Order: sequence, then C-alpha cells, then structure tokens
Amino acid sequence: MELTIITLDEAPGILPCFEEDDACLNLPNTSLLLCYNPAQVLKMGGKHYLTGPVILVRTNMDGEVISLTIDEVYLFQKYLASHSITLMADDQKLPCICME
Repeated sequence: MELTIITLDEAPGILPCFEEDDACLNLPNTSLLLCYNPAQVLKMGGKHYLTGPVILVRTNMDGEVISLTIDEVYLFQKYLASHSITLMADDQKLPCICME
C-alpha cells in the first residue's frame, strides 16, 4: 500500500475525500488512530471494510495530535498487516482494512 506523509490539517487539500467531520478508529490499548472518511466504508457480510485512504495519528492526554515515533509506525504496520484483506468484485481486487 502507498504511504505518503502529510499532516492532518493538510489532508482536505491533498485528499479531497477528507473533511473535518471524518471518523477515527482507535487501535486497541493505544493512543493511535486511523482517521478515515465514513463514506469510504463498505458493509458486507456483517463486517465493515475501509476502502479509502487513512491518516495515521497519535494523540496526547489532551487529545491533541502529536508526532509518531518509529515504534508507533511499527504498531500501525502490525495492525494493518493483521486487518488487511483483498475483496474481489467483477474480477477486480479491492484492498481493504477490516474494521472488526
């Protein structure tokens, strides 16, 4: 998957699908969030699949977005590796993140 580094406030200008009211998924037992556009979630077979770009962020105790460490990038990589799935539709591959 492609990785581009941008700040959260830059997202709407670079990724038109991002708005200020986007949702975030908290990685269990961390202050790490996957921010995404809810319109890019596909519900199929009782599960939710994120099909669009995400922004990876970390928050502090005050809820402010702060810089990621290398260890946290590794935690994101582990999470994505364990939740990534490819769905097939009309012989097209659709890489997704299973949100359950």
